[in-house]
Amino acid sequence: MGAEPAARVVVDIGNSRMKWGMLDAQGRWQRRTALELDRPDLWRATIADWALTPSTRWAIASVNPPREELLAREIFSQIDQPPLWYRSAREVFSYPSHPLPENAGVDRALMVLAARHRIGAGTSALLISCGTAITVERINAEGRWEGGVIAAGLGMVSRALCGQTALLPFVEPGGVPPLPWGDSTQTSLAAGIFWGTVGTIREILSRQVLEGDAPPRRVWTGGDAVKLAPQIDVLDACIMPDLVLTGLALAAFGCDPGAPTR
Repeated sequence: MGAEPAARVVVDIGNSRMKWGMLDAQGRWQRRTALELDRPDLWRATIADWALTPSTRWAIASVNPPREELLAREIFSQIDQPPLWYRSAREVFSYPSHPLPENAGVDRALMVLAARHRIGAGTSALLISCGTAITVERINAEGRWEGGVIAAGLGMVSRALCGQTALLPFVEPGGVPPLPWGDSTQTSLAAGIFWGTVGTIREILSRQVLEGDAPPRRVWTGGDAVKLAPQIDVLDACIMPDLVLTGLALAAFGCDPGAPTR
């Protein structure tokens, strides 16, 4: 019998948290978790819980240089081979897939890679990511990534209102959509933050005109997609979770670990 293949782990270092995914021998998800950005103790506990060894193969996507430095210092000094790092769209796509890939975020590029892989050729699409930021990416019918839009997400809007005023509190985005008005400062903020974000996304989508006869397919991802997508695509919101991790698995290891959820 041959030696058991080394485990493969993909890590998405974002601005709010860090997502980890482990692939099984068939390239499917075996384990996934979301970890706090400043808790090396939790990272080490996860390595122990997942029984990872120095031979584990790592692929890392980062939009947060300070946290990637902390991860490298705390974890990657004891592995057999250096991790594969993805820090810009240039490392995912080369020209002419995107006109200026070095100026685009690697998270956006990896989401596009995963969505394009799943949708296939011949279908234009809008990829809406609802996380720390709201991003909308344009993919034409030939599969070319045409760029996109970046706006503030639910948590960012709430933190900005709290941080830039003397008396407004921070409102944690909840799982249930609030009423469209409030009878207190707290509920009024919740209404404005949530429905203002819904309105922002709806307006952005209404202005995206893509080539092709058929309307573009809309794909949602990100932690807040389950809250926001049903308010816009009321009857049939196509949600594909963990697209950054999926794109990273495709880029680094050539496999798509999961299927879209509807």
